[in-house]
Amino acid sequence: MNTLLDQTKVESIAPDLEAQKLYIFHPDTLAIPSIATGLSILVLLCQALVSAFRRSKARLRRAENIPHEDPVEITNHKTSVRTLVDANGETTILTFRVARHVACLCLLSLTLSTAVSTRHSVSRCHSGFQVGLCITYGYMSLLSIASLLPTSWRRASNIHLSVLLLFAWSTFMYRDVWPLATYTLTPRDIHEGWLIWLKIGILSLAAVVIPLVVPRRYIPVDPQNPMPVTNPEQTTPLISFLLYFFVDNIIFKALQMPHLSIDDLPPLPDRDQTTNLMKASSQYLDPLKSKEKRHVFWSLLRVFGKVHVFMTILLVARVFTSFAAPYGMKRLLNYLEDRDRETFVRPWVWIVWLLVGPLLAGVAMQWYYFLSARTRVRYQALLTQLIFNHTLRMRVKADIAFEKTSTGSGAAESDEVESVTKSSNSLGKLLNLVTGDMENLERGQHFLFVVLYCPLQIALSIYFLFTTLGVSVIPGAILMALLIPVPGYLMKRMHTVQVDKMRKTDARIQSSTDAISVIRMIKLFGWEQKMTEQIDRKREVELKAVKEFKVLRVINGTMSYFLRYASMVLTFVIHTVILKREFTASRVFSSLLVFELLGEHLDMFFRAVPAMITAKVSLDRIYEFLQKTELLDVFASDHPQHGVDSASDIVIRASRFTWTSDTERSNTFSLNVQDEILFRRGDFHLITGPTGCGKTSLLMALLGEMHYIPLREDSTVQLPRTGDVAYHAQEPWIFNDTIRNNILFNEPYDQDRYMKVVEQCALQEDFEQFDAGDASEVGEKGISLSGGQKARLSLARAIYSHAGILLLDDVLAALDVRTTRWIIEKCFRGELLKDRTVILATHRIAMVRHAANSILTMGLDGRSIKQSDLQADASNFSTEFEAQETQDNQIDIPDRKGVSGQLIPTEEVAFGHVGVSAFLLFFANIGQTVASVFFFTLSMLCLESFGQFSGVMETWSLGNWSKQYDLQPPSEIPIIHYLSIYLLFSLGSITMTTTAFIVFILGSVRSSRRIHEILLKSVLGTTWRWLDETPAARIIVRFTQDIETVDGPLASYFFQLFDCSMQMIFRFTAILMVTPSFALLGVIIAALGLAAGQAFMKAQLPIKRETSLARAAVVGHLATSLSGLVTIRAYGVQERYGLELHGVIDQYSRAARTTSNLNQWISTRIDMLGALFVASLSVYLVYRDSADASISGFSLTLAVSTCGLLFWWVRVVNEVELNSNSLERIQQFTRIDQEPVHANFIPPAYWPSSGALVVENLSARYSTDGPLVLQGISFRIEPGERIGLVGRTGSGKSSLVLSLLRCIPTEGEVLFDGIATDSIPPNALRSKVTVIPQVPELLHGTLRQNLDPFFQYSDAELNDVLRASGLFSLQSEAVEAPRITLDTLMSGGGSNISVGQRQIIALARAMLRRSKLVILDEDNKTDSTIQASLRENLGTDVSIITVAHRLHTVMDVDRIIVLSAGRLIECGRPEDLLTDANSAFYAMVNEDGDRDWLIELVKTRTKPSQPGGSE
Repeated sequence: MNTLLDQTKVESIAPDLEAQKLYIFHPDTLAIPSIATGLSILVLLCQALVSAFRRSKARLRRAENIPHEDPVEITNHKTSVRTLVDANGETTILTFRVARHVACLCLLSLTLSTAVSTRHSVSRCHSGFQVGLCITYGYMSLLSIASLLPTSWRRASNIHLSVLLLFAWSTFMYRDVWPLATYTLTPRDIHEGWLIWLKIGILSLAAVVIPLVVPRRYIPVDPQNPMPVTNPEQTTPLISFLLYFFVDNIIFKALQMPHLSIDDLPPLPDRDQTTNLMKASSQYLDPLKSKEKRHVFWSLLRVFGKVHVFMTILLVARVFTSFAAPYGMKRLLNYLEDRDRETFVRPWVWIVWLLVGPLLAGVAMQWYYFLSARTRVRYQALLTQLIFNHTLRMRVKADIAFEKTSTGSGAAESDEVESVTKSSNSLGKLLNLVTGDMENLERGQHFLFVVLYCPLQIALSIYFLFTTLGVSVIPGAILMALLIPVPGYLMKRMHTVQVDKMRKTDARIQSSTDAISVIRMIKLFGWEQKMTEQIDRKREVELKAVKEFKVLRVINGTMSYFLRYASMVLTFVIHTVILKREFTASRVFSSLLVFELLGEHLDMFFRAVPAMITAKVSLDRIYEFLQKTELLDVFASDHPQHGVDSASDIVIRASRFTWTSDTERSNTFSLNVQDEILFRRGDFHLITGPTGCGKTSLLMALLGEMHYIPLREDSTVQLPRTGDVAYHAQEPWIFNDTIRNNILFNEPYDQDRYMKVVEQCALQEDFEQFDAGDASEVGEKGISLSGGQKARLSLARAIYSHAGILLLDDVLAALDVRTTRWIIEKCFRGELLKDRTVILATHRIAMVRHAANSILTMGLDGRSIKQSDLQADASNFSTEFEAQETQDNQIDIPDRKGVSGQLIPTEEVAFGHVGVSAFLLFFANIGQTVASVFFFTLSMLCLESFGQFSGVMETWSLGNWSKQYDLQPPSEIPIIHYLSIYLLFSLGSITMTTTAFIVFILGSVRSSRRIHEILLKSVLGTTWRWLDETPAARIIVRFTQDIETVDGPLASYFFQLFDCSMQMIFRFTAILMVTPSFALLGVIIAALGLAAGQAFMKAQLPIKRETSLARAAVVGHLATSLSGLVTIRAYGVQERYGLELHGVIDQYSRAARTTSNLNQWISTRIDMLGALFVASLSVYLVYRDSADASISGFSLTLAVSTCGLLFWWVRVVNEVELNSNSLERIQQFTRIDQEPVHANFIPPAYWPSSGALVVENLSARYSTDGPLVLQGISFRIEPGERIGLVGRTGSGKSSLVLSLLRCIPTEGEVLFDGIATDSIPPNALRSKVTVIPQVPELLHGTLRQNLDPFFQYSDAELNDVLRASGLFSLQSEAVEAPRITLDTLMSGGGSNISVGQRQIIALARAMLRRSKLVILDEDNKTDSTIQASLRENLGTDVSIITVAHRLHTVMDVDRIIVLSAGRLIECGRPEDLLTDANSAFYAMVNEDGDRDWLIELVKTRTKPSQPGGSE
């Protein structure tokens, strides 16, 4: 026994003896500053030689007249105070540097005094060292002067001076301060008396204090454009930067204000601004600029390589300093085991070590996190901008052009998912790239943890254990290595599941995005319930993958704990049972801390690997998008570049155009120009032809949107150059802004030109309809405008521009006759189009041909049939507008400056903490009933309580085991007994905690499912007014980013908070039970931590909300730009939209950077409090005589782990509140206005049996407090009757249709087949009525899925309705042109087919539904086909309401209803109304250019071909 004790004592004092020998071995340390000085002089001489060589080369270049950039060197020797201030940055910096110079002079004087006074009393060697010090301080004085002067050596002098001062300070701290911490040593220079302490004080001021407190100089990225107001982070002193004192201002501001807005945050540093980032990085990341085709990961590493090197250094420093607590505890417990043992170092040194060591470790880690967060914000900005820039280059329709995706109508659910994800560049996926994938990159950014930090930490932990426990640790390490493949297999499986989960998430997001984009169509068809069920099925498939991934992650984490546990148990067994060595407190608890450290980093490794795998999947997706997306021909390096100058004609000869360059996809539509198409500059050209012939494709080809294939050697393509083109799309692109800004499109405001455009586009009357005139917002996609208003607004944009070429795609389609004639006469023949080239694709040839110079007729097979010249004939023009000429030329827009034109309200932002109701949204949906939620909560409490109690008792059992070695001989200790107790508590802890986590996962998945269901039901059931006021991007963010947060991090953080709280409660209670006298100080430190946490949350919550809003703005900008991609490219404003995105991204980066700085602020303060807590407890235990080593070890072990828990608890509370912001945002959308649902009456199954409709005194408004848009309308429709609804633009036709379907608030009574429509659920009404809108919207998927989205009909039935609708008759059978079939893939909205084809598909859908009431908003492209189909294929009892834009479509109806200003002014048979010369209908017919033909139609009730043009 005595031998063992002696061995232990020798081992314990060995480090002290080694330290003493190390100190004695260096008696001449005064030479170190002199040696450093010599090296400094040598380095400066080398720098001078290099600089001289560069200057000589510069002189040679000047002599040879070679442009070059000389090194900047200021040679003005007339230095004033102002010059010194400018050179040093500011007065404060200059003051500190002057103070440092004075300190150097003082040190020189004191050292000279010492050298002179002691030259006879010390050895010659020591005198030489003193002379060397004098030279060193003299050299430092010269360097301090050089650091003040405005020379090119200022920065180098400052660096050398700082390094030399640190060397000198370290030398004297080692010689004269360190001995004070020992029992045996004395200061080496004590013979100097008080003078040495004065030197050390001055040296500490110059070497440590001044460098820490002097402000840093701001160096702008662009010297020509410095920031007007800098971020404090850029100029704060080093000590403030290290400990984040520069964030205090935000904290104080948050405590004084109810809410921090983004304008209250510090400005974004210029190095983080997107513009500067793109300038510095695009050459490596942009696939068109990068010379090498490398993965985006390596490109990012190339851009941020230097910062990752510094992050590596910080992680290495963190690894070594993390052993401060275990080593300090080991040395302290060695002292407590035998207080009377002779020792070298005083015990307070180890207490200080326990204070400073963890603090240094915390600072190193927080610096790493600071750099990591800054880098993350930078690469998110870069990648988002890069994805947007690349989107501006991609071919829009390449991935959805007539591609087959499935076979048969009974496609399985998996096939449906595949068809949705087939299109690699769908809107849902693009948005997911900048939302979900960016979140994945954020969570998986710490790849250095996997490749460096965790392996190094694990290796050093094993080494520490080896030095503490000896060879007994080797078998444990071997066991750990043998078990590593198990987590490796789990990680591989997690990667597979994550890839599958992302694919299924894409499918669900795509379906949700499509549903939101066509939500009005869904509501018009009464498909809310079926669409909900369809999306819920995809959601269920996604959640299965989410659940599997989460369970695998729990098993993975449990394995990391088991690895540590198995290794530790085996080590302890070998150490005590086999080797028969003592299990002392110093060995037990220091080893236990290192084993916990080992376990934490194993767990961190196994958590980081899945996150890194997820990030790799996202990086692969981004790389695939950047490298494999098909781009326009103009961006293909091997493709000829075409264009025309301002004078050249536009020519296409012997060319073929397709929607993709992929030769394998031969079933795509192609535009064939066999001969030549010539559009002369300055002329007005028409393009016409049947539906689907390729009119829009020809315009797209002119814009370069299609892939060009030469057919012969003489093929020629001279297309318009970007920037000289204005474009009106077939579906006008209107963005959410004011009417005026939509017209100007960022062009300078020219009042005269603007007024002429307003007049010529007939917009004056429209302005008068809005309270704010042209300052009124139009909403997303121009939702507040009618189809005709959107068309004229888009036309006005093209006319207002100064482009020489105008491409107009069916601009007249949605206009009534009077407005059409006005546009033709005032606009097309107006002065603003003089000498400009206009190419108009239209069906309305009869009205516009006399204004044109040529006409091109297209065939059904995508081939041009003929091109002929026309003679513009002004005599054909009507003079009915001449009387108004003078008045119209004096057009004026009313001044409505006091009226707000805002349509889209600013998104609501909650103040303060996240409300309890938001948390209840998650937890109340964990179970189906209150009882199930209660049982879930009770089971979680029981499992966690037992698990945490077992965890505390696990540590206590080790302490109790080690204590036995102080009470009895080792041979008499029942090791198996104590080992069994330890095993029992350990297994209980891991089993209960793992079970609790799995139970929580199952509950969280149930909650996620229910929350998504509630959100989807709420959005699909909302009112039309809410949809008008809410941008789709806001809704999409809820279904993407917010749902992703609820599925992923939020649920994990909830459990971590619960688990961490339970651990803190049990461990803190155990500490207080063991050391009750320490309770007061412990409570004070805990209270300080909670106070810091509260202050942090007060600042962090509003900033997180602002971050979410800024992120939504980024998504909104992307979604808006993508919807108008062709228009943006046609106008050549890609760069402007890219710069606008710069500003939006910078706003997000500004908030995100502040958020990360706040995280480091609280982390650093929690580290400080934790280190103070452990050090205070150490003081209490060491300097209390009755302290026991095992009890002290137990308390310190729990204290160290509790400090880490306190830090983690504050972080997790923060993360819970921040991520609960997503719950809060989702909850906002679950409380929106809902359409009234009358579930008390369900119509019978046979209803409706006929199309009878009775309207009595119907009035309507768009909102409950808005003005009436319909007033007192009454009429009756008999079964099978065909009604024509006519009226001027804005007369209320669309409002009447919406009111019949109860889409807007109504008054009065509407009876459909004898049942009041307000007594039945809206979806029951709409499911029995079919609306064929003017511009039908299609879902992303096959044609089969669009006709029958819920798989209710056979393929035979679907083909029958397609045939009956006339689709097949429009497709040529004589050529190889692709046919639209049930397997044809439709893009979102149906943008890859013509509007006319979409209307025919909508008609087929209506015929499939077999509705008794059909409402047709006719479009001139296919009106003849649709009218013929309606007459021939609908039953005689089916009532039809046709909303007419052209009178010939309703001349053969049974009755005409004429609306004006929301009132019914006429109703009668067409022939009766035409006999009344005073009727409004008579006036409308009389205005039409085909008056005689229209009257003949009424007489014959037939519809021959319209004279004068192809229809």
